[in-house]
Amino acid sequence: MRRGLFTTVGHATRRLGAGVVGHLWGVIGTVSLSLVILYGLPATGIAALADLPLRLSLLAALLVVIGGSAVIGTILKRRRARAFEARLMPALGDRDILADRMDAALARLKRAGGRNYLYALPWYVIVGPPGAGKTTALRYSGVEFPGQDLLPDHAQGFGGTRNCDWWFARQAVLIDTAGRYMTRETDRAADTASWAAFLDLLHTHRPHQPINGVILAFSIEDLMRGTPEFLNWHAATMRERLAEMHATLGIDIPVHVLFTKADLISGFRECFGGFSKMQRRDVWGCTFQGGTGKDPTYQRVGEEFDALVRRLSDLVVGWMAREPDSATRIAAFGLPEQMALLRPRVEDFLQQVFAPPRQGRKAILRGFYFTSGTQEGTPVDQILGLMSRESGKAQGPLPAFMSGTGKSFFLHDLMTKVIFAERDWVIFDRRAGRRARFWRRIGLGLTGMVTAGTMAGLGLSYWQNASLVRDAEAGAAVYLGAARAALVQSVIEDPDPLKVLPHLDALRQLPGGYGAGPAGPFRLGFGLSRQREIGRAARQAYCDGLERLLRPRLMLHLENELPRLVIAGDAAALYRALRVYMLLAHDPEARGNGDAAIRSYFAQAWRGAMPAAEAAALEAHLAVMLSLDGDRAPSLRPDEGLKAAARAGFAGLPLTDRVLTVLEERAFAAGVPDLVLPDRIGADSAAVFRTTDTTALGALAVPGLYTAAGFAQVLGPDLGAAAELWRSEQWVRGDTPAPPDTARQLAVLRAAVAERYRQRFDTAWRDLFDRLALKQPSADPPDYARLGLIASPERSPLLQLMATVAAETRLTDTTVGADDIAMLAQAISADFADWHALTNGAPGQRPADAVIDGFGALHSVLATAARAPSPADDDRLSRTLAALSAQAGDMPAPIARMIAATVADIRTDDPASALSAMNAALAHDITAPCRAGLARRFPFADGPEQVGPGDFAAGFAPGGRMDRFVADHLRPYVIERAEGLRPDLGTAIGQRLRAETLARFDAAKRIQRAYFPDGMTTPRVAMSIRLEAASPAVARADLTLQGAAIALVPGGPAADVVWTGAGTGVKIALYGAQSEPLGTFDFAEGNWDVARWLRRAAPHVQGNTVALRQDINGHSVGFRLRFAGDTVPFLMPELGAFRCPETLD
Repeated sequence: MRRGLFTTVGHATRRLGAGVVGHLWGVIGTVSLSLVILYGLPATGIAALADLPLRLSLLAALLVVIGGSAVIGTILKRRRARAFEARLMPALGDRDILADRMDAALARLKRAGGRNYLYALPWYVIVGPPGAGKTTALRYSGVEFPGQDLLPDHAQGFGGTRNCDWWFARQAVLIDTAGRYMTRETDRAADTASWAAFLDLLHTHRPHQPINGVILAFSIEDLMRGTPEFLNWHAATMRERLAEMHATLGIDIPVHVLFTKADLISGFRECFGGFSKMQRRDVWGCTFQGGTGKDPTYQRVGEEFDALVRRLSDLVVGWMAREPDSATRIAAFGLPEQMALLRPRVEDFLQQVFAPPRQGRKAILRGFYFTSGTQEGTPVDQILGLMSRESGKAQGPLPAFMSGTGKSFFLHDLMTKVIFAERDWVIFDRRAGRRARFWRRIGLGLTGMVTAGTMAGLGLSYWQNASLVRDAEAGAAVYLGAARAALVQSVIEDPDPLKVLPHLDALRQLPGGYGAGPAGPFRLGFGLSRQREIGRAARQAYCDGLERLLRPRLMLHLENELPRLVIAGDAAALYRALRVYMLLAHDPEARGNGDAAIRSYFAQAWRGAMPAAEAAALEAHLAVMLSLDGDRAPSLRPDEGLKAAARAGFAGLPLTDRVLTVLEERAFAAGVPDLVLPDRIGADSAAVFRTTDTTALGALAVPGLYTAAGFAQVLGPDLGAAAELWRSEQWVRGDTPAPPDTARQLAVLRAAVAERYRQRFDTAWRDLFDRLALKQPSADPPDYARLGLIASPERSPLLQLMATVAAETRLTDTTVGADDIAMLAQAISADFADWHALTNGAPGQRPADAVIDGFGALHSVLATAARAPSPADDDRLSRTLAALSAQAGDMPAPIARMIAATVADIRTDDPASALSAMNAALAHDITAPCRAGLARRFPFADGPEQVGPGDFAAGFAPGGRMDRFVADHLRPYVIERAEGLRPDLGTAIGQRLRAETLARFDAAKRIQRAYFPDGMTTPRVAMSIRLEAASPAVARADLTLQGAAIALVPGGPAADVVWTGAGTGVKIALYGAQSEPLGTFDFAEGNWDVARWLRRAAPHVQGNTVALRQDINGHSVGFRLRFAGDTVPFLMPELGAFRCPETLD
């Protein structure tokens, strides 16, 4: 990619710039004059001029003159170049290495722009007193100085002397003079002689145009702090130096004045510190327009300064509206006033420097500007300074905001677009200039009429192509800079695709890439187009990025998921994951187009795990990657051992589940979307509903196959082909023997798939209902807006939920074919008959409307009581709650549960009712999942089954079930202390809370701190392991902890390991001095094998350190493990003693 964007296109751009633009005018002029001689002379009607020999002679003479002039000019320029380089090189001293680098730099510059490169560019002299920031301004201006990196110190130019530094940019040559030339304070005679020699050098080697301008730098700090005498002296000194330049060089000098270190103006850093790089390149100051060289521009300094302050005031007003920090706004607000206080000094200083003497003007003020190269030092608040002088108190220091950041402000465009753009503004030999302009205009007039159209086309094409090249190079540079660390990774350890999403987005948006629109051929044509090359390189870079950044992380995700599913015993999910894994890896055994399978799998995996916008972006990248699979050979291979383990894990999976897995993917491919709850019931759903686990509301979804559209478009048409579908999927099973009753299952496969579909249809919707709950309805008095939203007939998310469920489960309304499919539709519809009953009837008269009316009545009673309390409020509230509770008896279980939770939330003044509701929530949200996923499983019990990482995180991670229950139910009635939860005896419910139950929540909190540091949502235990001692024969021990392999030597350094719950097994292999194997200790039972190993090894625990000894084949090794926290997580007593909370009273 770099080769395509930078090498090919870069060379083409340089050839276009040097070969076309540099010589185009000369070629056009010569061709035009030749055409005039050959064809124009006969058109005059004069016979003598029409003579062919005469015309050929004139043409030959023209070519001789032009060619001879070019040759002579080239020879003279080369002589001057060699002479000048000879004068320049001795200043570098006697150091051979520096001279060698100078030669290399000059050679590089000549290759870039020709032998006359140094003398075809404008030259500028930078002058100013010591400490004015001249070199800093150049260094941080953003102007490119090719070859400068060849010197040992970039701050030193090519001259490298103590007199001046030479900076060679692509657009100009800048000569940074020593500040002592200005002031001559140290050795006046020597400084004067050096200055005169320097000017003589310029005049000798560039007699016609010694320089193109002067950049005069003066520090804002000196301007603000300097006394009038100090400023007057500096102004007189600068005036004298400019006069000397005029006298020696014989030109009227255009001068641009830079007031450097503008960041020392109070408010500058606050106002401009947040500017982007492009904004910081802008120009802040005034360039006098329309000047002829005779205009007294110094007299307009005051009015231009006022205009500058007015523009700054407008900028600050707009900026303050967007700045949230009050201190920053105050500081920035004062910047215009600070600038206004500078006006008298700036105006007086510039008038003293540039007011002409009696004998005529010496220097011309072209503009004045405020810049900053680096931000060091403390800003000067002139207002506080004025107040301190008036009060006699010293001004306190101001904060050095942004000090030393090294950002440059208002330098780049000033150099490139203002100063360099005025290269021809210098006034010299006016009569020669007038003659040259006259003939130039004649030539341009003659050639312009002939070539205007061609030049316009070439210019437009060049500009478009140059812009395309610049944009491509800039985009590629940004991408490479950001993605370099990810690209050089040889082993991917983190499967999170979000970390590479910005890199993929950048690649997609490269000019000519997949995300960029095509450019018109006319604008990019004329033989200069680089669109095809750039587009090809951009697309190739994007394809490579997808393969190097995205596919390995997707593979790693599946390689982590497959072992987890094997341990969990989830055969259906294991089958689907292996199928996707093999398709994604282009496994030779895989059959068919797996794009839909891969996309649907990861769409569901990413849903709720990340923001919707980022998930959509990843899905778009995944779709492009899959669409390109046919154009490239696979670069990754599946893990054969993992495949075998997965196949063994789902060997007994019924054929029905395998068929339904394929049908789910077919639904995705057919455009049947998953039913994502917030998308279907509206944006207000987030204000009303919450999930009962740690997932986002957007994670609540039903696969598209289990909706009305999935039933009608996929299941109905494809159910008859169930056997063919199963046979087409034999490659997933591989050589694993088929279930022994395969023949029987095939005989009844159609009916079995229908029945299994009905079960999974019900499970998909029940899972959604189990994870959905209402947010606390009474949380926002006195308006109770949430309750009002639930009760709104037009916007109620609860009403939308009931309507959506009814519509998606009433399958008898869909078009069906065979009788068994119609019967299946009737059976599923019957399973959800209570939901259908909610929406039967006319709008406003349905049972669902009655539920909404009940919530509306409750909202009215609560809002009225909050605004105008009365003695009858309690009675009305009790009747309303009783009526709402009565409705729950006829509702589907999820709606009844939401009604009951609402009633319990309102009845907080009734401890018994409130505790009853809290115990119901405890049983549903904590006890049931705890018993199912945690109890009687290792590490909470010594059974063979182990707790999966997902169940462990769902229970104990920050924001998990335990945390959420405390936040949602217990927090108002407990006091949270360092030692744990204590009942709040000041509340009626707090007096009835059981201390034993609170202690179980405390134990869960300690487990959370041990396994989920820094708020992480997945387990992470960091440890270091050291082999402290071993039998004499043991020279090395290779230790593998659940996939992490380390090599240890007795008494050697410790190795760091991180346990995340992934992987299985503990293996210790001992080796002798000649690497001969001495014995192996190996077992693999699950994802908690490290904990089992520690418990079985008779460990000695002290704080966060555990020591243990392992005997292997007659050899003994002793390990010491030190953990990051203050305990040994795998051996903490809370694990073995933990019991699921069962009741609160």
